[in-house]
Amino acid sequence: MIESLSDEQFQELFKKLPENLQDAIFAPETGEKIEGICQRGKIMGSFDFMINGIGDVYLGVLSPNDFFTALQKELGETAGIKQIVLEINNFLLFPYKDSIEKIYHLQAPAPTAAATTAETPAKEVAATAAPEQNAAPEQK
Repeated sequence: MIESLSDEQFQELFKKLPENLQDAIFAPETGEKIEGICQRGKIMGSFDFMINGIGDVYLGVLSPNDFFTALQKELGETAGIKQIVLEINNFLLFPYKDSIEKIYHLQAPAPTAAATTAETPAKEVAATAAPEQNAAPEQK
């Protein structure tokens, strides 16, 4: 995890965030979701770690991948870690996917003409396509 930020550093980073992430940082629902994940995963001892880590991800100072690496170290061989990670993704990261991708400059590669040929397995094409591109083509 990162070192604590000064108030000035926090304010500077906060001002640059998309509005939905600004709201999420202070939303009571964010804390409630983290608490629920910790309770279900029986990791209440890691609640502060989770709050700080998700806040750092939202703030743009800790990438989601680095957070999950740090979480793995924090939890070790905790039973149910896959479910914990799934819930973090579904409840805390996915709702802000576009904003998180923007601040971390993450982009799935756009499909190329070659990627849509019959030689490329459909599963691979679907994994790289944007959601609106995953819709089934119209039948003629």
